[in-house]
Amino acid sequence: MGSKNNKKRQKQITLAIDTSKTETAAGGHPFGIHRNAKIILILSAILLLTIIVYSNSINNGFVNWDDGDNVYENIYIRELSSENIKVYFTEALLSMYTPFVYISYAIDYKIGGLDPHIYHATNLLLHLLNITLLFFVVRLLTQRVEIAAIVAILFAVHPLNTGAVAPVSTRSVLLYSFFFLGAFLFYIGYLKNKFQLRYLALTLVLFLMALLSKSAAVVFPLVLLLTDYYYKRKFDTRAIAEKIPFFVLALIFGILTFVYREDAGQMGGQYVFSGFDRIFLVGYSIIFYVFKVLVPIKLSAYYPYPVKIDGFLPLWFYLTPLVIAAFIFLIHKLQNFRRELIFGSLFFLTNIILVLRMLPMGDEIVCDRYAYLPYIGFFLIIGWAYCWITDRLHSSSKWIRYLLIITVAVYSMAISAISYERNKVWKDSITLFSDVIEKYPFVDVAYNNRGLAEMEWGKDYAGAMADFNKAIELNPRYTLAYNNRGNAKMEWGKDYAGAMADFNRAIELNPGHAPAYNNRGAVKFKGAKDYAGAMADYNKAIELNPIYLPSFFNRALSRMEQKNYEGALTDYSRVIEIDPYNFRAYYGRGNIKVAQKDYEGASVEYSRAIDLNPDYAEAYRNRGNVRMLQEKYGEALNDYSEVLRFNPQNGGVYLNRAWSRWFTADKSGACADWSRSFELEIKEAAPIMQKNCR
Repeated sequence: MGSKNNKKRQKQITLAIDTSKTETAAGGHPFGIHRNAKIILILSAILLLTIIVYSNSINNGFVNWDDGDNVYENIYIRELSSENIKVYFTEALLSMYTPFVYISYAIDYKIGGLDPHIYHATNLLLHLLNITLLFFVVRLLTQRVEIAAIVAILFAVHPLNTGAVAPVSTRSVLLYSFFFLGAFLFYIGYLKNKFQLRYLALTLVLFLMALLSKSAAVVFPLVLLLTDYYYKRKFDTRAIAEKIPFFVLALIFGILTFVYREDAGQMGGQYVFSGFDRIFLVGYSIIFYVFKVLVPIKLSAYYPYPVKIDGFLPLWFYLTPLVIAAFIFLIHKLQNFRRELIFGSLFFLTNIILVLRMLPMGDEIVCDRYAYLPYIGFFLIIGWAYCWITDRLHSSSKWIRYLLIITVAVYSMAISAISYERNKVWKDSITLFSDVIEKYPFVDVAYNNRGLAEMEWGKDYAGAMADFNKAIELNPRYTLAYNNRGNAKMEWGKDYAGAMADFNRAIELNPGHAPAYNNRGAVKFKGAKDYAGAMADYNKAIELNPIYLPSFFNRALSRMEQKNYEGALTDYSRVIEIDPYNFRAYYGRGNIKVAQKDYEGASVEYSRAIDLNPDYAEAYRNRGNVRMLQEKYGEALNDYSEVLRFNPQNGGVYLNRAWSRWFTADKSGACADWSRSFELEIKEAAPIMQKNCR
């Protein structure tokens, strides 16, 4: 009887300690060079497949869903200066305390400016590093290369993970996962190497770095406890004491998270659910992620909350607790596989729990990117299940092993193809939100953001108007949609009265919305020539948001119109204080100095604008005009030539360049330019040609 019980106990934990199928318990390499070569080959194949799957994401652009705040409108990433580093560690980025994310974007900007290829390449690099770390974490945790390979390949190419890799603005997910996995690796090393404190110290340092990348890392101490459970570690004084620094750090960063999100108005959303409703919303979220592990279809960048009908959620929400109870019962019955099921399930729940919407936060019920790290728990269960089956096969049943290998390979290829296609959705804002609308036609934010992209990037004002109208139809209290529609009316049809009505409505809905005041000021300035009214609105926008640059620009233009050059100069200088790399502010200061007849000062300002943006044609043109006034004809000639390099159809610049050539004794060149300007319908060139080019 004792022998039978011993055999049964050995079966129950065979995945963890069966040395006939594993590496040494200390994590050594008993199979020598051949074993290492095999591991390198497997990992290299997984990384190569990942590069192929995500190769098309490198060519994607930015999207108007957090990429602006994170990157292309983020003035603090444009230099890794001590002043900016202070900002990284003292201010929130998109309502979250993520200083390391700031730093990573600043490094990208240093390499390639605002070239989106650089940012996408960095995301892919971080994903590759995470795959590599995960492979070695799982190999050390389970002592099985097969499990490490299965977990790594599923993590590498699973379609839900495209939501964390393909968008630029999800950098925090990739970055914190890198440090999280590194900390996890060292903690396993700590347990396997007789509790050497250097491993624990490195674990703590990497945990801190994960926290500085994303607050979601606060759950890491719970993962440590879960790892102790997996290894059947005794819960003694040492086990408790060593966790205290981790829980202290988690508490500090947890408090910071709620402070930042509450201050930014991120708590709550447009949907209202009772505490009873939220039980079923959480249940639905869990089942959603479980289902999408194996069947990753109908993926979307946005999943809206359900609509209650007669006060009730859809029926399937009320069934989710039964499904979860069935899973728990299954775990209870599978005694020989229980520890692995519990570890994998709790790893998932621990890492996803903060975004299960138990508290009202945001307007999405679930999100693909949230599953990036938590899904490792499910992938572990799949890997363990594979080994649990294959370890019990008789020699005559090897065909089952091959069938399982083929199944894993085919499934990996299938989800790789889905991921490759999902990357294309993130090409630009129009493709992104068109995909959301196709799957969820009643999402107001998708219509608003697509309309914004159509207006700003595609100049499709008719399409933009249709989308803004739809967003407002779906949500009559949508401040941003009214503001954006007002801009479309003003820019497209010069419908100043309609634009004014939209901006007034936006302000009525949200009296603290600075852009609406700024835009209403622009309507007053352009449409009614009401400079005093425009100034009042610009002042209000700046009062609400002291670093809102569009209002400084608009107020400077209004002051220029009223000949208040010093006031305008002050506004442009304030822009430069806030954003030292704002080439348009230097250009504006140059225009003021021209008006003040300070031509040398104007030339300096235009030169600074050109230094910051070497493709700024307007600055070349104005600097050329100033140099003509200074009788620097050769330098003016060079500036005009630069303008024509960007726009060879600019007849006015040909006319100006002709004069610069005339004064540098290049008569034939001048005549050619006068002739070209006349061809481009600059009529005043004709008498000059007749007089000077006979």
